[in-house]
Amino acid sequence: ARTGGLLTPLLNHRFHSGSLKNQNFGNLLLLALNEISGSFTEAVENMSKILAITGKVLPVTEEPIVLRATFEDGSVVMGETKITAAKKENQKNIYKMELVPNEPEPLDAAIAAIEEAEVIIMGPGSLYTRVLPNLLVPGVCDAIRRSNALTIHVLNLMTQDGETEHCTALDHLQILQRYGGSDLVDVCIYNTQPINHRLMLRYSQVGCEQLIPQEEDFRAAGVRGFG
Repeated sequence: ARTGGLLTPLLNHRFHSGSLKNQNFGNLLLLALNEISGSFTEAVENMSKILAITGKVLPVTEEPIVLRATFEDGSVVMGETKITAAKKENQKNIYKMELVPNEPEPLDAAIAAIEEAEVIIMGPGSLYTRVLPNLLVPGVCDAIRRSNALTIHVLNLMTQDGETEHCTALDHLQILQRYGGSDLVDVCIYNTQPINHRLMLRYSQVGCEQLIPQEEDFRAAGVRGFG
C-alpha cells in the first residue's frame, strides 16, 4: 500500500479507552466498507483503491467468522482482541485455535490464486490471530500442497505479548506445522543479527524477547533456514 504521512499510524492505531478499546482503526474502516459494499470481497477491493495497493488483495472467505482459543487450562475465549487480552492476563499457553463456524466456505478466487502462485509467503505477523487463521479455512492447506509454489515462512523478529511469550523460533514454525502439516513450509527466513539496544529496551518493557533461530533446528524440522 502506498501509505505515508498520517495514514500509516492511523490505520495501525488501536483505541486505548471507551467502547472501542483495543480495536484497530484499519479493521473498523474495513468493517464500514463492508456495510456499504455489495460483499466483503468488494469491500476489500474498495479498501485497496483507498490505499492505492499494488497487486490484488483477496479475503480467504466471505463468511463472518470468529476466532476461538482453548487454553491449556481448558478455558475458552472468543474473539481476536479478547484472546490476546486473556493470554496476557492468565499467562497460559494456547492449546488449540479454531474458527467459528469451523468450516467456512473458502473464496474460489483465493484458492485459485494459491494454486497458481509461484511463491507463497506466510508472515511476519501475529502468529495465532493473523497468520494461522488463514490456514484454518478448509481447502487452504490443501491448495498450498497442490501448488508448485515455494512456500516461505518469514519469522517474526520478536515474541509478541499476548501471542507467543516465551516461544522459541522453532516453536513458531512448529505451531504452523501442527495445523498445516509438516510439509507446509519449504523455507524459513529469519534474522540472526542482534537488535538495536534502544529498540530492545522498548520491546522488553512490554515483555517481548528477540527470537534466536538455530539453523540445525529448522533443518531437523524439514525446513531450510536462511538468516
